[in-house]
Amino acid sequence: MSQVLQEFVRNVFGIYLAAAVLLCGSNARAQTVPPQDGLWAWDQVNTFVCSNPFTATDLSGCFGGFAQTNPTGQIITTDGINVYAATSTDGWGYKCPITGPGTNNAYCSKILVGPFGNSGVFGVNTINALVADNEHIWTAQSNGTIWRCPSNVPWDGTIPSTSGDISATGCVVLDDAGNRDPTSLSLVNGTLYVGLSATDTKSALIWSCPSMIENACTVLDKPGNNTVYSLTSGAGYLWAGLANGIIWRCDLLVANSCSVWDKARQLINGISYDGQGTLGVIIETPNPSILWSCSTSNPNSCKTLVQPQSGSKPFIRGVAAGEGNVWGSGTLQSSGYHFSIWSGSAQVYSQSSSNLYGPALLYIPAGGITTNGTARVKVPFSDDATRLSKFCSKQGRQAMATVSVSGPYGMKLKRRVNLCKFYDANAVRSEIEFSALDYGQYRVTVQSRSLYGQADFVINNRNVQDVSVTLKKRRK
Repeated sequence: MSQVLQEFVRNVFGIYLAAAVLLCGSNARAQTVPPQDGLWAWDQVNTFVCSNPFTATDLSGCFGGFAQTNPTGQIITTDGINVYAATSTDGWGYKCPITGPGTNNAYCSKILVGPFGNSGVFGVNTINALVADNEHIWTAQSNGTIWRCPSNVPWDGTIPSTSGDISATGCVVLDDAGNRDPTSLSLVNGTLYVGLSATDTKSALIWSCPSMIENACTVLDKPGNNTVYSLTSGAGYLWAGLANGIIWRCDLLVANSCSVWDKARQLINGISYDGQGTLGVIIETPNPSILWSCSTSNPNSCKTLVQPQSGSKPFIRGVAAGEGNVWGSGTLQSSGYHFSIWSGSAQVYSQSSSNLYGPALLYIPAGGITTNGTARVKVPFSDDATRLSKFCSKQGRQAMATVSVSGPYGMKLKRRVNLCKFYDANAVRSEIEFSALDYGQYRVTVQSRSLYGQADFVINNRNVQDVSVTLKKRRK
């Protein structure tokens, strides 16, 4: 697996920017309590929250203090409550609440992250990706394993060296992909999506895994010999970046539903979603990098923001999308190396540096992450649908219908459902569950040969919302 991949940020959900700089760890300095929103950046030594990312002055004021020492991959993620930052090999990471109170070391806690070797020894493997909720963290490791650990196990420098020591931490192997390398993760409403590499004899895969059940992963889709280098979710879909330069858009619940959204010339090494219909995408060419901005509403509409020019080559390692904007971090090679930050197409910060790597980026909107609301559609057997009760009471009956949901940022999904699955009027079935929904107005329609119904609903938080659709006889 490329070193580039190990150093990239995955499963980024979007962000707004904060008005303070936060440093965690042994080199932390006094600082005010950071606000709720911010462009977070992680370079192993420091964690920052930058103020206004739209101006060179403010970005320079933030990134001017970066240590710029990235000997190993940097990984950063959030659950909307905390930010988790880790290295790829060192066994520990930081857990930092998005809101105070607290400053300095007291603000961030050092926690156990991994990686775990086959014998329980750190450093044997590397962490390729990290996601979290407010109770657990999941890591993808280079030995093919996906681990789940409590997110509150303190790190005191002690290395669990035996399986018993590891078990005592509460960490377990969620699943094992064997000689496939789990390269990327995305967590959506209790389901963990895993991007797996191709091997000489096996296809790359996207796995769908119940996040709390071991050894239960199933195949969502197969991109052939094209490793899945990056995953994110939003606008109602899963988005995957493949080794052949293709961006896939996938139904989160329907197997083999992925389709081409756009195509670059080289591998897609990172994708970030902003919660408002914009994807930030890193393309490796393979040496210089290209930074794209893509709409989730229109296929084949990606725009180039940063690309190699005469005398300069960008090496972009971190990406974050937020509020319709895209930020990248990395190195610009032009008469030497310059640590650089790009905002859109503009190189808004540059500092001479021999370091080839940029910090991991994460963008958090005010009020928290906005990309994982979920709607579950219920179809009660009442009114004109009452007669279905008798029909469906006999085992094996089918009353097929099309369930459609439309919403902001290009979200349009259809699924075929057997209404007899809803014979229990209180049933909530995953066949018509829709996740990764952004904030906004939605409409769900249920239509069979003889019945029709629709309901409008609003997603305005990160919770699961039940939506009931009353069916009426269709007009001829």
